[in-house]
Amino acid sequence: MSHEISNVTAAPLVAPVARPSRPAAASTTAPSAADDAVRVDTTPSQPPPEVMDQIASASAAYDRLTASGHRLHFDVDQSTGGVSIQLHGTQGNVLGTLSPSQVLDVAAGASLP
Repeated sequence: MSHEISNVTAAPLVAPVARPSRPAAASTTAPSAADDAVRVDTTPSQPPPEVMDQIASASAAYDRLTASGHRLHFDVDQSTGGVSIQLHGTQGNVLGTLSPSQVLDVAAGASLP
């Protein structure tokens, strides 16, 4: 499995869609406590602010990388589950391999090794 990472931007907010209620089924038994249960939708309408900050940081790191003429290629070894990360030039040529910790350093603002 291989993954190419492109620029990340925030998606526009979309109003939640009203879900139709289910018609009440005819019941021959007495109502139970489960029939009176309240359904609470716990999915927020937008990511929390700290997630949006992390998305902005990832986008800035991507922009720095591409501005310097580089991109990253992530590959997962199907037999071991290990991840290899290659540094590519803009023409696709492999310039080297990075460890996950080096990639995190670059994402945090460090220069390429």
